[in-house]
Amino acid sequence: MNKTISICCIITFISLFIASCITITDNTGNTARNSSPSERSIFSRERGSSNTTARDNRLVRKNTNEVENIRKKLVEGAHKFKGARSLVVNGRRFNMDCSGVVAAIYYYAGIDLQKYFPYHTGSGTERIYAILRERRLIKKTWLPKPGDIVFWDNTFDRNRNGRADDPLTHVGMVVSVDRQGNITYVHHNYRRGIVFEYMNIRQKNVESQIINGQRVIINSPMRAREHGTRGNNLWLSGQLVNSFGEAYHLE
Repeated sequence: MNKTISICCIITFISLFIASCITITDNTGNTARNSSPSERSIFSRERGSSNTTARDNRLVRKNTNEVENIRKKLVEGAHKFKGARSLVVNGRRFNMDCSGVVAAIYYYAGIDLQKYFPYHTGSGTERIYAILRERRLIKKTWLPKPGDIVFWDNTFDRNRNGRADDPLTHVGMVVSVDRQGNITYVHHNYRRGIVFEYMNIRQKNVESQIINGQRVIINSPMRAREHGTRGNNLWLSGQLVNSFGEAYHLE
């Protein structure tokens, strides 16, 4: 009898040892040790489970039709606020600055960027970038889409050290783009208010060209030229662009 009990104990111990070594393979090909139901649910949320909250769900993408409708509304909002002296959308007032313009246009299209602001620090531009980066909605491209948020670096000497080391100093939104990469964007110009200006990353060093006898802006000036300083001489929109963000996927 004692011998039978000992054998059963050995079998049970071996079974438990094998179970503890079983691995789970996720849909990315990575492996993880066998985990409890609560641990598995956390693992699923990190992969973009539909049960996550708006803040935790960092991999969700809206369907094509929904995105197209939002983009159309964003472009409509850009035209609506072009030249405006104040930013009020459905009773909410937005700051008359670069991030305020982008937030107002997105709010007009039904997306509240500022509800995510408390989770981040820095300027409005830095917070918008952080929101999109943590959800993998930042992209590098020369051919963005209407509604994409555009980020620039070094549009002014924020830390006043005379060097080109000031990331994420300005933000705007793409209004239109053609196949040659000619981009029209809306942003807040500190002298002229809310305006449409131009950028082409493939021709980033070109300010303007003569086309059909007329001068056409290729890259709008984004800051004053600073010859003879410790900083570099990059001053056009295409030279200073950092990246683009697909904020229309946010809830």
